[in-house]
Amino acid sequence: MNLLTSNIDNLTRLWQVYGHYSQGGLHVNTDWPRKIWLADPSSDFTITDLKTIAKYDSNYTVALWPQTNTEKVKSYLSLDRASQLHFMSLMMSGYSPCTQSSANFALKRLSSTDRQQIETFVDLCSRGFGYEINPEVMRRAARFSEVLLYLLYENDIPVATALTYVKNGVCGIYQVSVPHIYRGKGYAKSMMVMLLNEIKQSDVEIATLQASKMGLGLYVNLGFRENGLLEFYGARH
Repeated sequence: MNLLTSNIDNLTRLWQVYGHYSQGGLHVNTDWPRKIWLADPSSDFTITDLKTIAKYDSNYTVALWPQTNTEKVKSYLSLDRASQLHFMSLMMSGYSPCTQSSANFALKRLSSTDRQQIETFVDLCSRGFGYEINPEVMRRAARFSEVLLYLLYENDIPVATALTYVKNGVCGIYQVSVPHIYRGKGYAKSMMVMLLNEIKQSDVEIATLQASKMGLGLYVNLGFRENGLLEFYGARH
């Protein structure tokens, strides 16, 4: 199983769950997270695709995979790199469950019908990442059986979030977020350890994620390995 291909497949399937429509060779989110990506990751952008992208405003960012001809896109469109993430994966057969760092921590899986819990998730996650998540998008996603939302509690106080999307033996881990006021206390690591311990008990073969530079060290220490770079480009302001 190609780890990079599995990672991209899981990510784009989740983006489709959030809400999307097709336009030529592209997929476009209808709302948050406002991504534009190639329907076939192994293909390249056509001139028609690039003309379509040029019509979208700066609220949208274009996802470029490691195999994408980035220079072709940048030379045609006035785009600046908005962010860069590292594709990472972990073979669950090689993962050994870790001990929780504190007995005061509790990982709670949210009910897909509990609006208050989902609103808490959206609030914490938005504050942690510094962008606004549309609550309706998350409520809709939570209704899919492949999607699970989690809150990490310390002494009954929610301090961190995570979302998983499981498909074809791959569990993608997303929205691992800790608001600034709670950082530096090991919550992200505790969240990941408890999540991976739970995933280990399932039939998942591979765990995947896309790490920022800030989170790279944490994931490497947990056994994740890099598979390539994901770049997002947005229109110049």
